[in-house]
Amino acid sequence: MKLPRSGVEFRTRSGRAASAFVASLVSLLALTGSVLCRRPTAPHGRIVLTYMDARLSKPAALVLPRYRFSVGQRLSYHTDCWFPWKSGTEEQTRIRTAWVTDSNPDGSWRVVLLARSASTFLDSAGRELRRETGVRLVYFDMFRDGQHKMNPTVFGADPALFFLQMPADSTEAAKGWQYGMGTERDTVYCTFGGLVASQPRLAAIRVTQAAGLRAAASDHAIELVLFDTDRGLLWRREGKYYSPGEWKGEGHAVGELDTVVVLSSEELARFKHDADVYFKAWLDSRGLMGLMHERPAKVDSLSAAVESVFARTRSQVTDTLILAALNDDVIALHKHVRDIGEREDH
Repeated sequence: MKLPRSGVEFRTRSGRAASAFVASLVSLLALTGSVLCRRPTAPHGRIVLTYMDARLSKPAALVLPRYRFSVGQRLSYHTDCWFPWKSGTEEQTRIRTAWVTDSNPDGSWRVVLLARSASTFLDSAGRELRRETGVRLVYFDMFRDGQHKMNPTVFGADPALFFLQMPADSTEAAKGWQYGMGTERDTVYCTFGGLVASQPRLAAIRVTQAAGLRAAASDHAIELVLFDTDRGLLWRREGKYYSPGEWKGEGHAVGELDTVVVLSSEELARFKHDADVYFKAWLDSRGLMGLMHERPAKVDSLSAAVESVFARTRSQVTDTLILAALNDDVIALHKHVRDIGEREDH
């Protein structure tokens, strides 16, 4: 897939530090098809953490987890989350869909990742207050150890939020490893816990994510990642999340590999075409939206130009999931124009 390059600089998302950290903590997202706000079936609305305290066994030989993708794979992960905000609760459904579209000469794979989420916010009495949805489509090149190449589409959506980076070598695998992640400068610490005794193909990796510099030191995440060593894929992820400044308790999330599909050559070619068209439009639209800050007097004409880009893209794309991301971009454009207008009014 030949995707465009751009010299445009993009702003990272702003907002309260704790809220930004919470957004980066819960790293298991997004949905294929329609987005549903489902109430968890566990008691008191909490998510059941099945493997967090599972019995682990020490392997006979050192395990060095490595991703093993195949071109044409489409992976779908489903996640349920529950967060106890001080003003009530948030119940969230997330699904991430990843397409492996190409293999590169340097040994990496080109991956297109669609992240969609839907949240239901409840008050302290359990009454629904509001619903929110979100869509994000990005691409990146990822190596077998989870290292990836940055590009403008992933700013604010670091792929390492989901695809855990693995140890570089046997020394790190034995002693533990760490890496930085995201614009908040979070640090992820990993240790190999062993193999799940009842399912020895599953390597258990214990993960602690410490908050960035702008968030409270007490904000952090504790996760257990289960890696399927037979298939070279993430299989399940369970997490406990803490943000005392915002929450009245401990948040939980559980995500698992839902489906693995191999696209036909025709299906893959069609998807790659639509993705190419979308990402070119995304970069073009962000460049025009960036100019709105510099030339507020031309917001109307620039907005019309972006609308034209989106309309042209919509006529060339048939994939329903990519169209969903495009629809979310239209909403983002309208909000961007409103924000600029409100700033100018002041």
